[in-house]
Formats: sequence, structure tokens, C-alpha cells
Amino acid sequence: MHEFAFKDPQIEVLSDSCRRDAILARLATAGFRPLLASPPIEQTTSVPLLVDLNASGLVDHLTGATLSGLTADRPIVLLGALPKGALPAKNQVHISSLDMIATLSARLDLRRRSLLRENERDLREQTARTFGSPLYFEGRAEAASTPKVLYVGPIGARFLPLSKGLSSRGVEVVASITLQTAAMHIAAEQFRLLIVDQKEDASDIETLVKGQGDLPVYLAGQGADRIFDGTIDLDGDSETACDFIAERAKSVPLRTRLSRVRLGATSHDPLTGLYSEAFLRAHLPRQMEACAQFETPLTLLHLRCRDGEFSSSDLVHMASLYVSNLRETDLLARLNQSSFLAVLRDTPYAGAAKLGVRLTEVIGEDPKLGPNVAHRIVWRAVERRGSFTPEGLISSALQGPYTRTVAA
Repeated sequence: MHEFAFKDPQIEVLSDSCRRDAILARLATAGFRPLLASPPIEQTTSVPLLVDLNASGLVDHLTGATLSGLTADRPIVLLGALPKGALPAKNQVHISSLDMIATLSARLDLRRRSLLRENERDLREQTARTFGSPLYFEGRAEAASTPKVLYVGPIGARFLPLSKGLSSRGVEVVASITLQTAAMHIAAEQFRLLIVDQKEDASDIETLVKGQGDLPVYLAGQGADRIFDGTIDLDGDSETACDFIAERAKSVPLRTRLSRVRLGATSHDPLTGLYSEAFLRAHLPRQMEACAQFETPLTLLHLRCRDGEFSSSDLVHMASLYVSNLRETDLLARLNQSSFLAVLRDTPYAGAAKLGVRLTEVIGEDPKLGPNVAHRIVWRAVERRGSFTPEGLISSALQGPYTRTVAA
């Protein structure tokens, strides 16, 4: 055993089949610390639970409502063949064979990020109610709007039934034959889902969706094992596939690059459309409590002008650039005419420091702002510790010393 194996993430295994020892060995090789689980199953832990669908006796304890209740609080991994026509819930991870255990770490990470996005949206809605105004920060689509799905692949026997089936379910499909054309569509309009139905390098797909607020990506075809949000079998039951895609598309909120603000709203900054400092201070305690529950890091990143103030036009443009380079779970507020403060969930200090450098470089590379503005920006990152109160964390982020990325 590796001398640092105790640092590997735990995973519980529920299995009584003959392949139980093989499952434990594969999990250990994949970087996990597997433990055997036995009923009653703990529901409130964040440790993933792998359920061997080849098992008979133990798995009976996780059928029906019991399994549904578990998935709300802890990650569930289903190993083996699902019943015909069945698809995993959006908060479950399905791997069909032992060979796919090697991809499990990345798949669990995707599931965790999805859960984090949902949690952050719920928390912001709770905070918004204290301000008596609806949220505009994510541009949540109106009920009457039609969700759009972008399809990348050949226009043929697979696409036409898919387009017809989704249309009957209230989902519009936009087709693109190449990733280059898909990039033009993404730049021009917003999509809830991306379906790739052809062989493409994973790096090219990641480049396509970079800066798109974690746009969900699904690969078409059986046996596709590259790590995105999942796979869809378009050659099998088309009705099941269309139901699956439509449900996913309608559950993903539409995210705009910049907020729309109601005049007089105290939750948002009327100049940039970002959150106000009052909203951030009211929301941070909820975020810190959630991070303690999920056992994830949280870091504040303060970006400010080192020599006076920015012009209003520069602030608006900087706000747009910052938002397009942040994740959906990152909360960005404008404090005054010289500084921005970002709350970065699931981000340790090292990640926030890299982000501070990248955001400053983005400003320096922008033709409208350039190095003349970038060299005036300094930043400071402070990670949440157990001793920090919300006010103490903000106070520490607003104090020096600061780091300058671009030299004067």
C-alpha cells in the first residue's frame, strides 16, 4: 500500500457478489480508499456509495424510495447494467463495467460540481428574498421561453428523429456539423446543453465550452468513456433519449454574461449589474455554512485599483470580462469605484491566486483596456479557516498586502 494512501478519498461499497474483491482492488488502484458498507446505510455523509447492481441481497435495501432519498444527500455510483430503458438520475453516476472505475474520480467530480451549482442557486434565492427583489444575476429563463440544445454532428439518421422528438417536448435543437460552426452559435446565443455526435478530441470540446458557465456536455453513442457530463445512446430507444435530453435541458438555468438590474434594486449594483456589497455580506454566512457542510474550501478574491479609481466605462467593461471568466458558483460584487470582491466556492487559496493572475492578464490582453489598466490592478486572496467569521473573512480580504501581476 502507498504510504500516503490514508489521504485517498473514501468510498463505501455495497456488494455481496463474487466480484466484490475485484471492485475493491480497482477502486484502490483508481486512487480511492474503499470500505465495505452494510445496512442500515448512512444518508447524511458526503462519502460516495458504490452499489454493485450484480449483487442480489444487499442491493434490495436500496430500491425505490430509499435509493431516491439517499441520492439527495450523498453521491451514489451504480455499477453494472441498468434495467432496459432506465437512465440514471442526474445526481447519480453510472458505470457499466469494472474497466470504467478508472474514470470514476472525474465523474464524481462532475456530479459534485453539478450539486454545488444547484446549492448555490438555492442559497442565492434565499438571500434575494431578504432583499424583496427577484434575482436577475443568472438570467433565469422565463417559463414561456424555449430551451435550446446545440447538436454537433452529421445531419442524418440520428439527428432528424432527435430534432423531431425534442421539438414535440418543447426543446429547440440547433445543428452544427463542425466545432468551428458550433463556436459561432455559442457566441451568438445561449444553450442549455451541448450534444457531440462525432469523434472529437476532448481538448477541442473543452476549448469550445470554456467560459460558458459549465455548459453541460453529453457525448452520443454507447461506450463513449471520455469524461464530460455523460453519454446518450441515440441508436437505442429514441423516446427515452429524448425524454432524458429534454429533462436535462429544462433543468439547466440560462446564464447571461451580465446581470439585468431592476431600477432601485438593493441586491445589485446599478452601474455594472453585479451584486452589491450588501448582498455579498448577507449571502456569505450561508455560503460558509454550506462549505462546512460539503467539506469544501471557500476563498475571497479582492481585486482593486492601486492608485485611485477606475472610470465608470472601464468598470463596466471589466465587470463583463470578469463574469465571462468566472464560474456560475462564483459570486462577484462591485464594492466601489476602485474594487471588486469575488467569493469563490470550492476553491482553495492556490486556485484563487491563479485566478487573480489570470483575470489581470485578461484585462491586459483586452484591446479596449490593455496593460495601461492591468498594471493598476492588485489582488489579494484569503481562504476561509475555521476561526473566521463572515465579517472577519471580508475584513481580511480587504486588507493588504496585495499582489501585482502586471508590472508598471
